[in-house]
Amino acid sequence: MLKIAVPGLVLPNLWHVIVALPMILLALVFQFGILAVFPPSVTLRPSRLNKSHGQTGVQIKAEQFVAIQLFVHRQDRIRLKLRYRQLDRLHTLVIGVPNSVDLDQLVAMLPISPKIRDARSRSISVADCS
Repeated sequence: MLKIAVPGLVLPNLWHVIVALPMILLALVFQFGILAVFPPSVTLRPSRLNKSHGQTGVQIKAEQFVAIQLFVHRQDRIRLKLRYRQLDRLHTLVIGVPNSVDLDQLVAMLPISPKIRDARSRSISVADCS
């Protein structure tokens, strides 16, 4: 019926497409699984910051930083928000800081002094709701 409707259609080539689409979706699911299992790697040096995750990465030089904020939500929830200029555009990068990092040493290594924001008073606990 399909061959009658479209006489120029070559069916053997169509089967390759039908088989290739699930393989592409499977490869995407596998790639997202790898990215979910392995966390991003961040390296801070006095001259630059490198962040890599999977096949992508960003390198920010010290002179590109515009503003840095350190948010303390809880002792185990610390976020570093970096604003930097690259190719005449402002970009924002938010990085989670693990508990093993000494915050005083981190602040000393940053190229510009960060604004430290304590957001612990804004957090809502289950006991406050009842």
